[in-house]
Amino acid sequence: MWSRAVRNQALPDRFTRLLRCRATALYERPIMKRFGYWLSVGLLIAGAAAAGAELLTIVQGAPSTLSLGAIWFRIHANSLVGFQAAIEKQLTPLIWPPIQWLLTLPTWLVLVPPGLLLVFLCRDKGRG
Repeated sequence: MWSRAVRNQALPDRFTRLLRCRATALYERPIMKRFGYWLSVGLLIAGAAAAGAELLTIVQGAPSTLSLGAIWFRIHANSLVGFQAAIEKQLTPLIWPPIQWLLTLPTWLVLVPPGLLLVFLCRDKGRG
């Protein structure tokens, strides 16, 4: 039988080892890493396409930028209004201004940083 002092010392060590194993297990799974990598590739391609479209609008002489909210409004305006109503009604109206600010940013600026972050988190470190 273990003494109480040994048992109390062993429990936090086992718990932290288990917690550390559970926390890193998600990123160690090849399927999740592959999904994150391909999601990042998709985000980077969409961000590059948005940057190219914005560059073409600037070359044509239009001074406006293509924001994420403007693209969403062009695709389906009712869902954007419904999203705003759901955020304000279900959560709190204080959350909507930061989301609205995010929707006014250029699309490439919203898509590229998470894509780069996912590329670095999910890259295969075994390859050269």
